[in-house]
Amino acid sequence: MNLKMKKVILITVFLGIVVNVFSQYSDHLKIKMDKFKELEKAELKFTYQFAHVQDATHPETSLKKDIQTLLVGKSISKYFSQRMVEICQDKSAFFVENGVCGFEVFRNYPTNKITSTELGTMLGFNKGESFIIEENIPEMNWKIESDTSTILSYQCQKATTTFRGRKYEAWFTPDIASNIGPWKFGGLPGLILKVNDINKEVFFECIGIEKLQTPESIKFYTLNYNKTTYKDLNKLYNRFLDDTLDYMAKYTLMGNTSGIAHAPKQPFNPIELE
Repeated sequence: MNLKMKKVILITVFLGIVVNVFSQYSDHLKIKMDKFKELEKAELKFTYQFAHVQDATHPETSLKKDIQTLLVGKSISKYFSQRMVEICQDKSAFFVENGVCGFEVFRNYPTNKITSTELGTMLGFNKGESFIIEENIPEMNWKIESDTSTILSYQCQKATTTFRGRKYEAWFTPDIASNIGPWKFGGLPGLILKVNDINKEVFFECIGIEKLQTPESIKFYTLNYNKTTYKDLNKLYNRFLDDTLDYMAKYTLMGNTSGIAHAPKQPFNPIELE
């Protein structure tokens, strides 16, 4: 048997194992997402295209995309992957697609806090565990620039800041009186419609604006959360990507992987570097 054939067999075996684990977890996740509490009703909905370079050394081949949603209520907002919700509600869906994010970010819940949850798209195989991070709303020291641009027919102004290891440039519109934006961004005198880091590795761009005729629930899923920090969660992701089979053996329902060829180490390029 030649080397090429051996590699094909090893990859096939590995994928078979991953399929089995994902199938168990995927079904569990769909059930859990039916359990939630409503925090508020949202009357504004903003849709963003999210893109993330997962390997900084190969940006042209590792760019992954997701469709994400910002729901804005009277005092609470939620930012999450719309595609993730659709996949979990689709009984015929099997895999969570590569690039689809499991994080959800709640602003001002609790008051003056940001609560981030990770639904465990890659990490939570062990009995469907998910993760939760609570922190103060971060102060972003924005510098408002003179540059302007038009996004979705709204006149926007440029602002720059540094946040957790990345330098960002953002475009906000004073015509929408909301001082927030996608993910954890906020603190500008208007809604942020576009933001990216200057290395072009993280992108958020608004592609849809809707005033809801029927208010939509801001849902907080009542899951089996493990409390953590974003730094510790990054370490867990790095461990998963460093040796996926070893991670599964130690932290999941998979069990012993001795005798099985391990997949190559995968790149790790988190949004929050510091």
